[in-house]
Amino acid sequence: CLSLAILCYSNSTVTAQDMDPTDPTYLSVSYMKVKFENQDDYLAMEKAWTKIHKAKLAAGAIKGWSLLEVVSPSGSHVEYNYVTYENLGKNADAAKFMDSPYFPEDWQKLLTEEELALVNRTGELRTLVKNEVWELRDGMYDDNWMDAKIQVCNFFTLPKGTRGRDHYNIEKKYWMPVHKARIADDK
Repeated sequence: CLSLAILCYSNSTVTAQDMDPTDPTYLSVSYMKVKFENQDDYLAMEKAWTKIHKAKLAAGAIKGWSLLEVVSPSGSHVEYNYVTYENLGKNADAAKFMDSPYFPEDWQKLLTEEELALVNRTGELRTLVKNEVWELRDGMYDDNWMDAKIQVCNFFTLPKGTRGRDHYNIEKKYWMPVHKARIADDK
């Protein structure tokens, strides 16, 4: 999928040196379907939610959050058209996140009456299609990667009999040098 970054913030950056297969970073990825007629209210609602996410970030409950709009594929038959990522941190941080209340204490006080009304309409304005937790195992990033306006996400189905480790080794050996060269060439 090709995604357009709408809202992003983080109190940490991820570099290839930060990657540790024994203590991966975890991401909570949520896929939303928003009807065309709800788009404006949905985006206003997500903007209100940013106050809640920023409070969670300040409290150390998350390490970052992003909202992305899927621009390709598009059309009425796509499964989802918005994606959010919450960076849950490493093993200990992710475990703490899973065991803690989702909302920060007194979260309603963070919002205006209008924003609270929008947040209370979350289920009406979008359908949560699915939620996944990902392990960020490896990667490389340009120094300004958080400023990127477009992200390309590839999903793979492994052939029968192939293990995830096999795919990882191919990506690391053959594709990582290609991606590294593209970053160096700023493409």
